[in-house]
Amino acid sequence: MSKWIIANCDFFWTRVAIVEDGTLVDLYIEAGDLPEGDIYKGKVKDVLPGMDAAFLDIGLERTALLHAQDIAPYSYSFEGIELPQGWAGKGRPSIGDLLKPGQELIVQVMRIPFHGKGARLTTHITIPGKFVVLVPGADYIGISHKVEDKAERERLKQLGKKLKPAGYGIIIRTDAEGREEEEIKRDLDALVKTWEEILERARKEEAPALLYREPGLLGRVVRDEFGADVEKFVVDNREAFLRVIEFVEALDPKLAPRVELYGGLVPIFDYYGIEEEIRKALKPRVWLKCGGYITFYQTEALTVVDVNTGRFVGATRLSETIFQTNLEAAEEIARQLRLRDIGGIVIVDFIDMPRVKDRAKVMEVFQKALKKDKARVRIIHISPLGLVELTRKRRSPGLSGIMQEPCPRCEGKGKVPSILATAAEIARELRIKASESEAPAFLVVAHPQVALALVGEQGRIASELERQLKRALYIRACSDMPFEEFRIEEGQPEEIESKASTLHEGESFEVDARSLLTTPSGGKVASIKGCLVDLPG
Repeated sequence: MSKWIIANCDFFWTRVAIVEDGTLVDLYIEAGDLPEGDIYKGKVKDVLPGMDAAFLDIGLERTALLHAQDIAPYSYSFEGIELPQGWAGKGRPSIGDLLKPGQELIVQVMRIPFHGKGARLTTHITIPGKFVVLVPGADYIGISHKVEDKAERERLKQLGKKLKPAGYGIIIRTDAEGREEEEIKRDLDALVKTWEEILERARKEEAPALLYREPGLLGRVVRDEFGADVEKFVVDNREAFLRVIEFVEALDPKLAPRVELYGGLVPIFDYYGIEEEIRKALKPRVWLKCGGYITFYQTEALTVVDVNTGRFVGATRLSETIFQTNLEAAEEIARQLRLRDIGGIVIVDFIDMPRVKDRAKVMEVFQKALKKDKARVRIIHISPLGLVELTRKRRSPGLSGIMQEPCPRCEGKGKVPSILATAAEIARELRIKASESEAPAFLVVAHPQVALALVGEQGRIASELERQLKRALYIRACSDMPFEEFRIEEGQPEEIESKASTLHEGESFEVDARSLLTTPSGGKVASIKGCLVDLPG
C-alpha cells in the first residue's frame, strides 16, 4: 500500500490530506488557533450540581465545561481537590464534593469550542510524543491496540516497565513498533521534561493561564501520521516545508529525505485530485463505483446514512445486487465519516438483506473499515429493522462546519460556501488562470465581505497574491453578488483598472453605518461604488 501526505498551506488555512493507494482517506483542516490538547491553569467560576459539572475560566472567550466524570483521582489542584476517603476512580463523587468556586487546577482541552458551545475540559492530562503518550499522575502501561504481533506487544510491555518513571502512566504508540529502546527513551524523557516545565509555569502563573500549546497541524501530522509507511510528504509552501523538516529532524531524522517541496503552477490539491474529493464530501449524496449511492442527512441530534442501489441493476439476481451495493457502501461510509469528521450518533440504513451470511459479511467489512479511523468509534446496536447504530467522537467542527455556513437567503435551511472558503476558491482559480493564460492583469468581482477577505489587512493578501501570480490584480466589491459567487476577468492593465475603479479624487459620500464592514483587527471599511475604502478612526 502506498501512503502519501499532501499539505496545502494557504493564507486562509492549512489543509493536510492522507492519501492511500491514490484514494483520499483522511483530511485535517486548521483555520486559526484551535486549543484542542492545550493545557491551562483554570479557575472554577460556577459549580452546577444539576449538571454534575463546573464552568472554568481558562482565558478563552467562553467559559469551559468540566464534567465530574472527567476529573481524575490524580488531578493537579492548587487549592486541593477534596477527594472522598478511599476514592480511587471507581466510585465517582458528585461535582460539589470535588470543586468549589475560586479553586484553581490544571486542565486540558478535550473538545474545542464549536456550534456556540464552549470548550470541554478534562484533568486526565495526556502529552503525546512520537512513540509514547505520557499520562502524569497515573500508574499504568498501555500498548496501542494497532500493534497486533504478540511478541512485539510483549517486547514493548517489558520495555515500558523498564522505562516508565514513577508517578506517570505511559501509552506506547503504534510508531514504537520495531523501534530501539534508546529512541523510545529519548521520546519519553522529552515528554517528562515538558511536563516538569508545565508544572513550573503553573506554580508561577495566575489563573487563567495557558501552560502548554499543542503543536500546530503540521507538527501534529509529523508526530501522529508521518511514519515509515509513508512514501512522501509533499508541502506547497516553502516556509511550511522548512517547519516540517524541523519537526522531522527533531522526531525521526531518517524520514527527512521523504519530505518534498511542491513547485507546480497548478494548486497542489488540484494536481493530486484532492479538491474534487473535498467537493464531493460536502455534498449529501455520494455515488458508488457500482452505480449505487449513499446519502448523508445531518441533524442536531444525529446523522442518518441511507444506502440505495441507484443505477446499479446487477447481473444475476436482486439479492446479489443488494449485497454488492452494501459491501461497497460499507467501506465508503467509513471513509466519509472520517473525511466529513461526523461525530455523535450515526444511524446507517443498509439495504435489507434476507440472507444471514450476507448481513454478517457486510458487518465484517464495515467493522474492519471503521478500525482504520483514529477517532473512537463504537457500534452500539443492530436493530431488528437492520439499522446499524454507532457513535463516533468528533475531532473538529467537521468539514461542513469549517467550509460551509448557513445561507443568509434561506435562513439556514441550506448551506453555501463560507466567506473564507470562497476567498480561498478565488485564490485557487487565479492560480489556475495564471498557469493557463498570459493575460497581464486580472479583475475579481465578488461580494464586499469576500473582497475584504481577499484583500486582507492593509492589502497584504492581495499584494502577496500579485507577487505569486506575477500579474496585476484588481478587486471590485459588488453588493448584489451572493457570498458564494464571484467573477474573474482578464485583460490589459489599463482596461482592467478602468473596470475596477470608479471613484475619483475629491468625491464625497454619505455612508450608512449599518453597511460598514469590519476587519479582523476591528477597523471599519466602506464599500463605495465597488471600491473598499478604509475609514479613519
